[in-house]
Amino acid sequence: MCAIKGTHFSIDKTDFFVSIFAQKRGNFMQKKYTLAEMENIFHKLEETYNKFKHLNKCEQTLYTADGKSITIMIPLSSVPHLLGVDTSYYSTVFSSRQTGSSEIFEELLNRGAYNIYNNMDKFNINDLISPYVLQKIENFFNIIWLNIENTELVCHYDKEKTYGYSLCDNNFDHLIVSKLENGKYSYVTLSNYENTENKLYVVPRSNQLYDTREELNARLVDVLINQNITIPTFYRSFDSTKYEEKSKWNLNILRKMEKTGNALEYAEKFDAVLDVSSDYKRILNLINRSNTVHKDNSYNLDLISEIMRNGDIITEKALGIRSFSELNDELVSIIDAYNNVIASKTNLDEKPIIDYSAMRKRNEELNAEILKLQSEKEDLENEISVIKTKYTDADNVAKTYAEKIKQIKNIINTQD
Repeated sequence: MCAIKGTHFSIDKTDFFVSIFAQKRGNFMQKKYTLAEMENIFHKLEETYNKFKHLNKCEQTLYTADGKSITIMIPLSSVPHLLGVDTSYYSTVFSSRQTGSSEIFEELLNRGAYNIYNNMDKFNINDLISPYVLQKIENFFNIIWLNIENTELVCHYDKEKTYGYSLCDNNFDHLIVSKLENGKYSYVTLSNYENTENKLYVVPRSNQLYDTREELNARLVDVLINQNITIPTFYRSFDSTKYEEKSKWNLNILRKMEKTGNALEYAEKFDAVLDVSSDYKRILNLINRSNTVHKDNSYNLDLISEIMRNGDIITEKALGIRSFSELNDELVSIIDAYNNVIASKTNLDEKPIIDYSAMRKRNEELNAEILKLQSEKEDLENEISVIKTKYTDADNVAKTYAEKIKQIKNIINTQD
């Protein structure tokens, strides 16, 4: 583990977390697999890899309460590392001619568990396959299908803020910590990546799964000190091959409050700063707009009441609006019911009785039809203008050619 140079934590507590984490890792330092274990690992690696190739076609965008967002892309070349396999080490040991990590990984899978098991005395198996490979496989699909309901915190990491406090080189740009439904903790780091289209994505860098909060805390001691952390607010996934939205999820205010409380515990424990300012401002704006709507409704109700007292028909002009669509549905329902009654009273000697609301709706439909026809008329006029321009151009070209033909004939006649 990395040492802590600051005084933000008591040595006893830090050492306690570190010792738990080190003890957990120490159990795997000299890991040797049986053939059955190796076959199980290869089966799970191949199954996960093939499922990823078949299913993963989506970009995931995570919006956070500090006003930022990240769009996550998982290239096939990143999968072996996220699953706990070092393809560079494999390429060195087995002299692979492949260059891409996904091609090397497929060569490893084709080589098979039995071949790797029989050659384990020639290399360090822990350098080829992580001792935590099964945990990484278990957590892998929590990366490619994020669930913001499970996400505890998001950190847009700034390594400069931990300079002088941590001896670790935390070389990543973002961190997502989630508490899964089974009680385990997912710890995923991501790095910024710019593709050939100059679009900025983030790519998962590391994938770790912790069984307990104590193990997670031992890792976070090195990471969160002086950092800004936040919570997710909205999630969407987009199929870039079909250009369609696949899913989206928006946290309601109650869940945001709950997540803010949980994230605040992390902030206090690890001397971090909780930033939910952007989402708080958005909520205040919504409240302000709601109050504004309430004031508008009150004003309109006063006008409607005055018109009702006079026994007149309530019209858009009387309310100073262009259309009843500017009002909320409740007010429109009240207006329609009242106008129908008034129209019926002024029409006692006529049949059938006037349905004022039906007339209004029909009038709106006719106005919409007029606007549509006007739009179509403008489109036709534009097409006619284009055709006229083409005709004029063609006519000018024809005149030019006719003039040239005339000149050629004159030359021929002169030579004769």
